[in-house]
Amino acid sequence: MTEKEITEKSVFEKFKKAYVNFPSGQIEHIDKPDFIIHSKEKIGIEITQIFKDDFKSEKGSILKSFEETTKRVSSELLHLLIGKQIPKCFINIHLNENEFPIKYSPKEIAKIILTDILKNILLDNKNYILEITNYGHLPNVIDSYDIIFNEKIKNHEFIESYSAVGGIIDNLKIQNILDKKEESKKSFGKCDKFWLVIKSGELSSDYFPTIRIDKEKLNTTFDKVFILKYLESELIQIK
Repeated sequence: MTEKEITEKSVFEKFKKAYVNFPSGQIEHIDKPDFIIHSKEKIGIEITQIFKDDFKSEKGSILKSFEETTKRVSSELLHLLIGKQIPKCFINIHLNENEFPIKYSPKEIAKIILTDILKNILLDNKNYILEITNYGHLPNVIDSYDIIFNEKIKNHEFIESYSAVGGIIDNLKIQNILDKKEESKKSFGKCDKFWLVIKSGELSSDYFPTIRIDKEKLNTTFDKVFILKYLESELIQIK
């Protein structure tokens, strides 16, 4: 399974669990559209993602390295937290972009942060935010890290460090996606209905804490359109 297919499946499974009216039936993971549900009707489901802008980093850029390293450090730290049976939480790691390229591996950075977490964790408190700033006790590549502990959190998840600055999902951004998907839809296989699932809120580039949409002004031939806030597993139907 390719990385794209793994991502699609992950988003689809979250959508399936979050949508209370999800239809029963055999599911196919194909392409154009990404999934087909063989229910009373043949429903095609297309998975896409909303980004803050259309910026594309060049290969080998510092920004791309920064983003990928942050993700890898976060993933390594999640495994370590699970291994230490740390309560379920969201982690937000802030690395220092000026330190790139770095001499530490993502696994080494994760181990350093874990050691610091174990010094600061409050084992008798299930709902709090651990905010640690590097005042010289950590390598320079680590600016700070935040961990949100909440007993309602269902799994260990991470938000990239620079995702703290969010954006607004508005009609302009959504319509841009809808217009592109209308073009893609022309090559889709035949279905009775088509649904569009727009993922947001996992990484910095798709982190939108605010949604302000006038549903009446959206123009699309998709039968249903959803925004899936990935980390919260929250589903918002906008058509």
